[in-house]
Amino acid sequence: MASTTQARFPCLAMVRYAMAAAVTLLAIAVIALVINAVLRSEDVRLSVNNGFIGADAGERRHQPAATQVTLKKAKATKLHVILIAKNPGGRTKIDCNDTTVSLFDLQPPYGLIGELELGNFTVPPQTAITLQKPLKDANASYIWDNYPGEVRFSVMVQVNANVTSFPLGKKTQTVAQSYTCQPVTVGLMDNEWIYASDQVDCRAHADDRMHGASS
Repeated sequence: MASTTQARFPCLAMVRYAMAAAVTLLAIAVIALVINAVLRSEDVRLSVNNGFIGADAGERRHQPAATQVTLKKAKATKLHVILIAKNPGGRTKIDCNDTTVSLFDLQPPYGLIGELELGNFTVPPQTAITLQKPLKDANASYIWDNYPGEVRFSVMVQVNANVTSFPLGKKTQTVAQSYTCQPVTVGLMDNEWIYASDQVDCRAHADDRMHGASS
């Protein structure tokens, strides 16, 4: 009887083999997706603390707490940059190496305010760390030429880093990552209580190293 059925339907066996092959390929595809999901790289999340960068400049006089202090011309200006780095995932640590931070004016002529090297840091799983380093060589002449007597101005913070994660202990490919955070307020530290806001989150741009606010 079986031989008679096969004789009547010669394609039946081929259909069965094709269906079995399709099921096998589907299973392989699902397994591959699961493996890729488990081994996918993780990215660090950055934000600017309170959306504010405090400026420490000369020629300042003590004023009552309720008085705004205006920016005044100084030969040197130090900016206090505080970033929050988060790793919300629980699968892997994240290494950020060769990290640099740049500040660009958000208004024409979109000049570079200053740069600093943040170096290397690691964010453990489900952890947030604070990164704080002064920018000692801010472009004081640019600030005072463009914002004389102002109490604040807005900048874009750009962070560049080589990011690597280690899901299941396996090192993933290192990604050259660029993060942009805007708008961030720059003002004298005495005014932070006035202009501090929520953290300004940064947007990631993989393999897209920017070179200025106008890019």
